Amino acid sequence: MKTVIVVMILVVWTAGEGLAQDQRKIDSLKSMLTGTTDQKSYPLLWGLAYELYDVNNPEAVFYARRAHEVALQMGDSLQIVKSGRILGQLLRRTDQIMMSIHYLTDVLSIAERNEFRQEIKFILNTLSLSYSDTPFTEVALEYSVRSLRLRQEDGDLKEIGTALNNVGLLYNYLELDQIALEYYLQALVASEDGKDEALRTLVLGNLSTVYINLNDTTNAKSYLERTYALCSHNCRDEVKSVLEYVKGVILLKSGKYQNAQDHFEKYLALDWSKASSDNLRIKRLSEGALLEVYLHLGRLSQAKDIAARLTHVLNERGYIDPHILSVLATYHTHIGQYKEAVSYLVKANSVRGSRLKDNTIRGISKLENYFAQKANIDRIRSQQKMLELQEERIELRNRLFTVASIMVIIAIAALTLLIKFLREKDSVNKRLDRRVRERTEELENSHSQLVHSHNEQIVILKQIHSMILALLSTWRGLSNIAEMEGSITSSNCRNAVTNIEQVRDVVAIYLKSKSKL
Repeated sequence: MKTVIVVMILVVWTAGEGLAQDQRKIDSLKSMLTGTTDQKSYPLLWGLAYELYDVNNPEAVFYARRAHEVALQMGDSLQIVKSGRILGQLLRRTDQIMMSIHYLTDVLSIAERNEFRQEIKFILNTLSLSYSDTPFTEVALEYSVRSLRLRQEDGDLKEIGTALNNVGLLYNYLELDQIALEYYLQALVASEDGKDEALRTLVLGNLSTVYINLNDTTNAKSYLERTYALCSHNCRDEVKSVLEYVKGVILLKSGKYQNAQDHFEKYLALDWSKASSDNLRIKRLSEGALLEVYLHLGRLSQAKDIAARLTHVLNERGYIDPHILSVLATYHTHIGQYKEAVSYLVKANSVRGSRLKDNTIRGISKLENYFAQKANIDRIRSQQKMLELQEERIELRNRLFTVASIMVIIAIAALTLLIKFLREKDSVNKRLDRRVRERTEELENSHSQLVHSHNEQIVILKQIHSMILALLSTWRGLSNIAEMEGSITSSNCRNAVTNIEQVRDVVAIYLKSKSKL
């Protein structure tokens, strides 16, 4: 099974030129907000949402929602769009994906109707990011392509590079790694031409991940080293932590499981209480990678805890990365829960299959008309062919999975019958052992009785032999006396002595044979 690692180092165009984090300004805005009327409170509410962006996102959502409600009361289209857009951005970063899509879709139609071009670009980008966290990745790709088209028309190299990077991320998530690689390389060129070092750092990091997926660890390490070189002086801590995760993935792919475990555990030990949805996605991927490491190392007790957390996220959200689903299937196979393993494989296959619908191809066809002006028709067509090949591969994978599922079911049935047979055999052996023990006890008892009887016979024979010897002595004496007296009975006595001697010899022989027994 192919391991797909997608590190979503996403670039989000925010409300202004940067993210403010001035606590004094936040406190000042809050104090000014006290006692103001609704219409006058709008700029203060919007300003608080902007200043708290990525500082305290849940609190920022509160002020953005109030700002949007005030804008709706005012009826000012631009303020409705701006407040709805920042609210959608913040909802996405607090993992409220469907609510984010709801607000952004509403304000997009207003922005397009009023031709608020800059806001349209922001909204398209955020909608793309929101849909990327759902099963509808092809919809995310369409929004990202529309955003890229507007930015290319405006000619801003920084925005073009960022849009190319985000399109590459989506193709990466669709497991179309070669297409993702092309977009990343274009984004790298744009970042170098535009002298945007921060963007170049992000693109280099994403290039390292796509080379991991292509099993090219040499290039993956090379781009990661370049990323570290740039990131040493101008990267946010969250980006540096993501790079640690990427390094862990490279170690995992290289078979250095113990070292990979150290990186993933260090990454997961960070404070996630204020993490955005992007960070949480990477956290889930990191947990999936750590689960894979534990399975390789045979640490099933630790793997059980991570599998339980990922299963909880799956049940809570109803959707999760197909790679994590595959890792959960591997875990359940390790512990012998084959039914659950098959279920997770079916879900993973379903998610992967849903990503390559006709909408994806239509999105690329829309790109063809635009790039025809730039002599890129051949490349677009090659992308379409790659998508067709990918769909054929998925269909083949589905068939193979069906066959594999049937084989697993047959194997489980055979295993069940084998276990039943072994249990019956064990029961028969136990009964046979019991009969043998009983028969042995009977034979031992019979032998004891026979020995006792034999000993009694020997005692009796010895007594008889002694009596015969005494009788023989008596008859010999009588015979000697009779012979001395010349009595007629002397011959009879000798005959009696002879007969008694014969009896004695017979008894002695029989006694001797009995003693040997």
